[in-house]
Amino acid sequence: MMIWLLRIIKLTAILVPLLCILVYFTLNSSKPTLNAEITTPIPELTTVERDNNGIATFTSTSRESIAYALGFVHAEERFFQMDLLRKNSAGELSELFGTLAVDFDSKIRVHQFRKRATRYLKDLPQDHRQILEQYTKGVNAGLANLTVKPFEYLILNTAPTDWKAEDSLLVLYSMYIDLQHQFGDREQLLGKIKNHFGSDIYHFLNPAGSIWDASIDDTRFPESPIPTQGFKSQSTANNSLDTAPYYVLSNNHHESLPGSNSWVVSGELSKTKSAMLANDMHLGIRVPNIWYRAGFRYPINDRKIAIDGVTLPGTPAMVVGSNRQIAWGFTNSYGDWSDLIVLNTTDKGKSYKTPSGNKPIIKEQEIIKVKGGADKVITISSSQWGPIIGYDSNGNPLSMRWTAHDPEGMNFNLLNLETALSTEQAINIAHTMAIPAQNIVIADNQGQIAWTIAGPMPVKESSLDSPDWETPQDWSQGDYRWLGYFSSEEKPTVMNPSSNRVWTGNSRVVGNDMYKKIGNGGYALGARSLQIKQGLFALDQFSEQDFLNIQNDNKALFLTRWQALINDELLTPDFVSENQLEALKLHIENWQQRASIDSVGYTIVRAFRVEVRQSMFDILLAPLKNTKTSKVDIHPIRHQIETPMWAILTSKPEHISPTGFANWNDFLEQALLRTIKKLKDKHGSLDNANWGTINTAKVQHPLSKAVPALSWLLDMPSMPAAGDSYMPRVQGPDFGSSERFVVSPGHEESAILHMPSGQSGHPLSPYYGNGHKNWIQGTPSPLLPGSTEYTLTLTPKERD
Repeated sequence: MMIWLLRIIKLTAILVPLLCILVYFTLNSSKPTLNAEITTPIPELTTVERDNNGIATFTSTSRESIAYALGFVHAEERFFQMDLLRKNSAGELSELFGTLAVDFDSKIRVHQFRKRATRYLKDLPQDHRQILEQYTKGVNAGLANLTVKPFEYLILNTAPTDWKAEDSLLVLYSMYIDLQHQFGDREQLLGKIKNHFGSDIYHFLNPAGSIWDASIDDTRFPESPIPTQGFKSQSTANNSLDTAPYYVLSNNHHESLPGSNSWVVSGELSKTKSAMLANDMHLGIRVPNIWYRAGFRYPINDRKIAIDGVTLPGTPAMVVGSNRQIAWGFTNSYGDWSDLIVLNTTDKGKSYKTPSGNKPIIKEQEIIKVKGGADKVITISSSQWGPIIGYDSNGNPLSMRWTAHDPEGMNFNLLNLETALSTEQAINIAHTMAIPAQNIVIADNQGQIAWTIAGPMPVKESSLDSPDWETPQDWSQGDYRWLGYFSSEEKPTVMNPSSNRVWTGNSRVVGNDMYKKIGNGGYALGARSLQIKQGLFALDQFSEQDFLNIQNDNKALFLTRWQALINDELLTPDFVSENQLEALKLHIENWQQRASIDSVGYTIVRAFRVEVRQSMFDILLAPLKNTKTSKVDIHPIRHQIETPMWAILTSKPEHISPTGFANWNDFLEQALLRTIKKLKDKHGSLDNANWGTINTAKVQHPLSKAVPALSWLLDMPSMPAAGDSYMPRVQGPDFGSSERFVVSPGHEESAILHMPSGQSGHPLSPYYGNGHKNWIQGTPSPLLPGSTEYTLTLTPKERD
């Protein structure tokens, strides 16, 4: 037995290194091509130069060849990411992940985005279709050029499928899903609140304005008054606070809001005398990052185009960038771009009423292909207004009217920004763009600035004196209707305001008639925008570093009043002594007023606010949760209820009392004690609960989440990160600025751009993870690439 044991040990000692070598060479064979000359069906000779960080500069004599080369490089560097994006919106993830993804695919298929993409591709102008076609050819050529298929497919034991031109539209549909409520969650929740509690409480929980309003036209909307009646049926509520919370203290997802910061100042205020722009887009952060840094160099007529910024793998466009004449950036607009219609059904649910008579509900079948399993057939039901996405609390079908479903919701006019010469021209292009409706801000080298909405804006009409577009409504009588879309000339626009400043942060940007056209689809609380505004008015002249300083601003202005509430009202000498809270009081007094990594006081104040919000609305909305409706979660309105919550805490109305507590002060004291207990249970002591311990950036590859053993190879190193929600420096463990971009057009040599996790999606890439540390620390790195380290040349095949 000893002899055989020794033989097995020796054999293992030989086989394990051989297996590691085999895995390494297999993995190495799927790396992208960096230095080579390759003959392909590209229209014209094109070079791809990369610096030591992998930043790619594409040079050719035509935009079509740039598109081909970009597709080639995207495929070699990021194909799995692209595949996830197209399958995400198409409801085809089951083809990769099997039965694990069937429920998601079944739900998202209701939108039938692949059918729409295939149909709307034909409507694109010829020059854009040609660019998409060349990009598609480049993607498939790049995929075929790899010696071994991308490593993710080796792990999943499946094969990648070719790219189609309509897949690039599916990538844009994935952005619709990320940036807008694809199932009208906010509208459904507000409808349940209004139906159950009445208009007064509905308006109270859905206020038009707050003290945080920070519009660029200085319009202010009032807060809603505290309703004179209480929240009904509180005596029947289950007031236990020991149930599983909706929010987890150590996870920032409960506060994250897909969006962005962006602002511009005119040449009057910039040190370069050109206008200056900043943009940081807030999304979930993973490996690889959603964006791919690139520069394009090509001629058009007698002009040489030089543009640098970030592209979105899966599409041929520069999403955010600068072309020396203009620069642009986006933030999610959160206007009202969809509506839920309560269908008034007849004929046992087979038909529904419309202003022009009864119509049958249309049913279509969709087939979901499941890896390793049988196909699943699902049925999609729809009305003339759109697909049926769910049911209200009374069991009535809800049909969704959404800009993403219409042909007006999809085009690639973003490509036209690459050649724009001025702010005015860029605004005219933005008005024709069909993307998830965004705030776009423009800066040009002549010092001009502007803001507008880029994306489709529906024209809504109602015959009612006070229509409610924010909750589901019955459209069968013709009281509500869409009348097409606003024209370019009708879209809200602000150019060269007298303040020489424009800022957006996902909150309401304008008021009056412009606001009426945009509506409210769930704006962010204006705290972040207000802090940006204060930063912009603190100086009379700005450099790129000044803009980056605002992007990195982690002052906790939003939580200042919460710190004062704890320190001044709750931590009385008797309460501190009775509960042995001396250490807590010191942390609160020395909280730094920043989301800095070494602050314990910040952690406590933040956690207390979350605990109060959770507990308060568990109690107040308990009657709604105890009805036959589906589970009610305040997540879709988590930002807007700060205003009514603070109104209750400051006025402490007796008719809205916290059931189960002596009074509001007792409620707050108990919330503070629960907060401290949770922190101690998790961290051992308060001293260990600094913000960096909780807010540790854990940027992971999608596969490492499923296979943790791959984490050492694929994930970025975990690092404590400053910042949080409700401040310009938005930062969570896996959420935050997907890039930080600062540029003054014509002065790109001093521009700044950094992003998490770096350029490549391949762990053996020589620049895998490069730039991630700059992103964590908020230190500047240049927009323009450094000296060339790698050159890939794509040469056209000889033509007959």
